[in-house]
Amino acid sequence: MRVCFIGRYYHEYVTAPIKYSRALRSYVNADDVETIFITYFFDCRNILKKLLGNETLERGVVKCGILRIVLKLLKCKIELVHFTTLERFEIPLFIILKLMGVKVISTLHGLFYAETENDNTCGRLIDLLLERIAIRFSDLLLIYSQYQAERLTGKYNIRRAKIRFIYNGVESVSSKDEKQIFKDALRILFYKGFGDNDRGLNQLIGILTGIRGAQLLLTALGGAEKRTVQKTKNLIIVYEGFMQGNELNDLFKEAHVVIKMPFFETFSTFTLEAMSYGVTPVVPDFIGVSRFITNGKNGLKYHADRSIELREIIQKIADGNYNLNELSANAADTARRLTWENMAVQTKEFYEEIIK
Repeated sequence: MRVCFIGRYYHEYVTAPIKYSRALRSYVNADDVETIFITYFFDCRNILKKLLGNETLERGVVKCGILRIVLKLLKCKIELVHFTTLERFEIPLFIILKLMGVKVISTLHGLFYAETENDNTCGRLIDLLLERIAIRFSDLLLIYSQYQAERLTGKYNIRRAKIRFIYNGVESVSSKDEKQIFKDALRILFYKGFGDNDRGLNQLIGILTGIRGAQLLLTALGGAEKRTVQKTKNLIIVYEGFMQGNELNDLFKEAHVVIKMPFFETFSTFTLEAMSYGVTPVVPDFIGVSRFITNGKNGLKYHADRSIELREIIQKIADGNYNLNELSANAADTARRLTWENMAVQTKEFYEEIIK
C-alpha cells in the first residue's frame, strides 16, 4: 500500500494537528505500507517555489509546490492520500486526485463554518470553500466526536457512512508516581491556546471566585506575553505563555485537575496529555475526549449547557468529596491506552477499508 500524507508538518508551536501529522507519519509506516509526507511552502512569496519547489526536510518528509506534488503523486503511483490537516493550497489537489481516481481521506480537526462564524473576511470564504471541497471529494472523513458529526451532517449534505471516529493520542508513557492530594492549594490547569477567544477562561474565573473553602491555584496556559500573577480572595491566577517539553510535563506533575469549558473544540489533546500524568479531567459532555471518560471513575463530566453543574463539581472537589487518588490513577490508565501508536493502527484499518 502506498500512502501519501499531505498537510502541515512544522509550526512555531507543536499544536495538536501537528502532533497528529507527525504521529501518523511515524507509526503508519510499516512493512506493508510505504509512506511519504508532503507539506507546502506556506510562508514563501516566491511563485516558482509555490509551483515547482522541492526540498527534502528529513527522511520521508518533503516540501513541495503544487505542480511538484502532482508529479510526485504520479511518479510514486500513490494509492491513497490522507490530508492530515486542511490547508488552502490543497483545494486544487482534491479535484485533481478525484480525476486521477486516487482514494482520499481527510481529518477534520475542527469545522471552519462554526469556528469562523464571526469572521467576515475573504479568508473565511476560502476556508469554507476548502471545507466543502474536502467533504465532497473525500472517500472518508475522520472526526473526533458525536457532536462534531451532528454539526457536520446538519450543515452539509453528507452520509453518516462516510464518517469515522478517531482520537488524538499521547506518547507512550511509563508508570507515573501517585499524585498527592492537594494540601496547600487545589492546582487547576486551563488551556487557553492561541487567538483572542478566551475559550471560556473568564467564565471559569467567575465560577472559581465563588468557590468556598480551599485555596485555589489556576494556571491559564497560552496567550500570555509574559508570566503574570493575579490574586483575589482564595484564588490565585497565573497567566503563562505557551509551554512545551519538560516545562509542560513538570506542570502536569504538580496539577490536580484540568478543566475544559464548553467552548467548541473537537477533542482537546491537552486534556488527554494531562490525564496521562494523573491529572483528573473535568470536561463538558460533548468534546471528543469525553467519550473516553466515565463520570466519577476516571474523570468528571458536566452538561455543557448547565454551568451550575461545573460549579458544584469544583466545590465538591474543594470539599474533598471525591477520591482524587482513584480518579487520578484511572485517568492515567485511560490515557495510556490512547497512544498515538494505537491511533495510527486504527487509522491504518481505515486505509485497508477503502483500498480493496
